[in-house]
Amino acid sequence: MNTLIYTGQAKALVQGIGMNTRIGKIAKNLQEMKENQTVFQKEISKFSKKVFWMIFGITILVGVVGALKYPLYQAILTAISLAVAAIPEGLPAVVTLTLAMGAKILMKKHALVRRLGITESIGAVNIICTDKTGTLTENKMSVVGFFFNDKKISVEKVESKEFKQIILSSYLCNNAKAIEEKGKINYLGEPTEIALKEFADKFKFKELEYYKRINEISFTSKRKLMSVVENYKDRNFVYSKGAPEILIEKCNKIYYNGKYWKLTNTKKRELLKKNEEFSSKGYRVLGLAFKETKTPKRNIEKELVWLGLVIMMDPPRKHVKEAIKEVRDAGIRVIMMTGDNPLTAKAIADKIGLETNGIVLGREVDKLNDKQLEEKLNEGINIFARISPLHKLKILEILEKNNTVAMTGDGVNDALALKKADVGIAMGLNGTERSEEHTSELQSH
Repeated sequence: MNTLIYTGQAKALVQGIGMNTRIGKIAKNLQEMKENQTVFQKEISKFSKKVFWMIFGITILVGVVGALKYPLYQAILTAISLAVAAIPEGLPAVVTLTLAMGAKILMKKHALVRRLGITESIGAVNIICTDKTGTLTENKMSVVGFFFNDKKISVEKVESKEFKQIILSSYLCNNAKAIEEKGKINYLGEPTEIALKEFADKFKFKELEYYKRINEISFTSKRKLMSVVENYKDRNFVYSKGAPEILIEKCNKIYYNGKYWKLTNTKKRELLKKNEEFSSKGYRVLGLAFKETKTPKRNIEKELVWLGLVIMMDPPRKHVKEAIKEVRDAGIRVIMMTGDNPLTAKAIADKIGLETNGIVLGREVDKLNDKQLEEKLNEGINIFARISPLHKLKILEILEKNNTVAMTGDGVNDALALKKADVGIAMGLNGTERSEEHTSELQSH
């Protein structure tokens, strides 16, 4: 029935693949989407029409004048000969050869051209819309520190005894898998969970192999929270991780210097302020909590004990800052469109030199009509956060009215926008196959 497993874990029997799946139908819609003419194609079309009408007019004029001086047959033959001679038969060959030379130059810069006509359109681009994660950043999350016991502690200063519960939570409340291949350990899963598991694996607690998962409440974009129940020596423990502002509301105690204390509203505000402080510096921040429970199937996420904040970093790609400066100096506007936290998006923008006159969230885009959204864009808004693929389409449609727009991205959620843009550029080295397949223009490495 084209069921899509949205969250949680399961063993599934595959009954349909390819175009018979839900994602296959999306791919079919993408293939049926009309491809817009490139700027170059539009210019060639206009040029061809001008040449046609010019030749047509001259031919008629020569025919009429010739008929007054020569026999009708000779006058018509002369006019037709002139028309045939004036048609630029070599134009298609010259155009194709010129574009092929441009494609060859791009290939040397590790860009594969999938539509030859786009080679010229790149030079006409005056707006670049870009995803953040995996495009402007490396999409390689790593744990860089913690906020615990009212202080930030770097990874190098971590002591396993003091941070045992944090490490247990990072390792157990996690669905990333470690697979050993040819003596090398590779991790499979979400970048955030991979970073947590990779860090926790450094401590190699022997008791970890005796923990057995007996329940799980999976993460969703709506809940922004994940919890598991683990059994260890006939005792049940809950471990949770998620957005700090969500998780902290489910806690009534805090684990502080090895003791349990009441988590007051004042303390919650202090912790959330720290969360905002780290997010504003470009870090990805997660909250961790735990508790022991006698009801592993009920009230799992109530009356939790707050552990601390995990601080992670997805650094900007090398040379992105220089690239932003170059395109800005060339008169090209850069717009970031991301599903990430607005504070994190702004912090990354500051690091790479992307200027903006504000931030618009996805829920605000839903409330704006086309004219209002166009006004926001005209005000110099260059960051759109917490947005969906459909929001990206809406923004692109407005921008393309008066501009030539390029879209860069690397994920499935960028496929529609990549297809819609005047110039679609898939980040091929780390991008998904779906984004590359439905990018009609360029694949960049």
